[in-house]
Amino acid sequence: MPSKHNGEAENASRAEVQALREDLAALRSDIKSLWSDAEDAVGAATRKQFANGKATADKAREQATKAKEAAEDKVRDHPYAAVLIALGVGAILGLTQRRGS
Repeated sequence: MPSKHNGEAENASRAEVQALREDLAALRSDIKSLWSDAEDAVGAATRKQFANGKATADKAREQATKAKEAAEDKVRDHPYAAVLIALGVGAILGLTQRRGS
């Protein structure tokens, strides 16, 4: 026959198990909340870095276009000088390659 003491111990154990279940549920909720916050933060940082990278690429593209246009203008304005410069650079590269071989 169960004693009064055993019944109290069983009730106390059940209460402890229930408290552990409640703590575990609260912990799960906290972890889900932290995970969601971390995803939001990473997403925001990623979007910001993407925007910064796109702005940098756009600026570089613009500068490259301006440099190309300036070079084309110089060649148009001074075609003989451009040909002589290209010939000189080619000769120097050719000599450098020959000596390196």
